[in-house]
Amino acid sequence: MDNAIGIVGMSNYIPKHWIASQTILNFWHNSNWHFLKAQIGIESRNVIGCDEDALTLAMAAINKMIRCEYLAPKIPHLDSLILGSTTMPELYRCNAIQLKEMFLENSKVWAQDIQDTENGAVMGLVNAYSLIHAKISKNVLVVGSDTLGRHIEPGNLREYYAGSAAASIYLGNDNVIATIDQVTCISSDFPEVARPEDERFFRNLTSLNSKIIDEGMIKHCVKAFKTCLAKSKSCVSDYTKIILPEVSLNGKSRLAKALNISAKQLLEISYFKELGELGCAGAFVSLQVALSQANANDKILLISYGHSAQAICISLTVTDFIKQYWHQVSQANTLSQVSRDPQFKVNYAEMLQAEDKMVQSNQAFDSFL
Repeated sequence: MDNAIGIVGMSNYIPKHWIASQTILNFWHNSNWHFLKAQIGIESRNVIGCDEDALTLAMAAINKMIRCEYLAPKIPHLDSLILGSTTMPELYRCNAIQLKEMFLENSKVWAQDIQDTENGAVMGLVNAYSLIHAKISKNVLVVGSDTLGRHIEPGNLREYYAGSAAASIYLGNDNVIATIDQVTCISSDFPEVARPEDERFFRNLTSLNSKIIDEGMIKHCVKAFKTCLAKSKSCVSDYTKIILPEVSLNGKSRLAKALNISAKQLLEISYFKELGELGCAGAFVSLQVALSQANANDKILLISYGHSAQAICISLTVTDFIKQYWHQVSQANTLSQVSRDPQFKVNYAEMLQAEDKMVQSNQAFDSFL
């Protein structure tokens, strides 16, 4: 499998501070606990520090690779770096170049930003595959990083579950743990969420009720799923694990039903309840969890969705090297469970200050659901 293109290493970073959904509810009284827990499936979300943004989170994820005895020697061999984010701190300068300068002294590295809704990192993975396949690059590091909570105005229902995180995947063709076999993409202009120029907060263009979810996420994901199966000449039962977008409990359940996925095939560990929506980092975090549970020759299907609207489906096959990889890499580089340390729990005022949200919104408050 040495000549196959696929995943060589991975890591993630989750901010340690967090806020309980009940704390937000007690402040705004704009929802009810049963709805948040039973329908949305959220109990808490993480909160960035006042000195954190999408770049510092990305660097924290890369640092986990640098501190790993097995992965660290691979970092100097990078010739491309791709950063996917919906919350880039810089709108003109290349954020990926700034990130590269934090850990790598190599002016020849191909650096690029991808702002493509929540699909930014997944699209980056597809681009990385293309760069290696075209022999433009040999080793590519793709990072997904988002600080969603910082860009949701106070009082919006999405504030309950807009989290922050970063995750990285090293792509190459040496000691690959999972090969990329097939990729499909389905897109159309279906306005759900936007962030116009000079707008600090995401603008909700419509309420994401069941009909909107059907027309957006479910319609596009189902079509991408079926297209991927047809192109790869496979069927649903061929896949050991299928990874769905972590957007809400109800939305994920309805998508699983539409795809006719069995409970056994769904990823066992869901981060959404404790961490919330993770933007561009979300798909990578889920994929890392799936690979930490995988065995050689398992087939994994990753389905990613970006609001407004694009669905990407990637088929992967786990290689024989997977066991050796986990012998050399700590499970700390994945996400086996979420720890909620009480000393890092923040109240609503502390969350507003940390996420720098004491500013006036340019739009009227509206409902995301």
